Amino acid sequence: KEIEQHERRRAEDEATALTTAYAVLGEPQLRGAHLLELVGRPLVEDDDASLLGVDFLGDVMEVREELASQPENEELGVIRSTNRDRMDALVKELNAAFAAEEIDEARVLVAKLRYLRRIEEEIHEQSEV
Repeated sequence: KEIEQHERRRAEDEATALTTAYAVLGEPQLRGAHLLELVGRPLVEDDDASLLGVDFLGDVMEVREELASQPENEELGVIRSTNRDRMDALVKELNAAFAAEEIDEARVLVAKLRYLRRIEEEIHEQSEV
């Protein structure tokens, strides 16, 4: 019986690991962060300010202020569309950066994607209300 419990626990752990891996592969920001870890250049929260620059962070603040004002559904849709377009463009740049082994550029792009992903989550939360 102890062996069965051990095997069941191991199977559950493997299933959890596969689910996590699938989620990481399916989300460009998480996938990029994982690849950065694999090449020994992981991204940490403290890196964001030095990597992203004032212009990008200012843009993010503006979008967050718009979201804080509880926009109507139509305006929320425009914000979502713009954010997704920005994310799609960054993913293309990120793929190119990894293909060219430009790890410093990849770090910047993953950091930007992290912020845009948070905006996407905020939009999703507001659209559920």
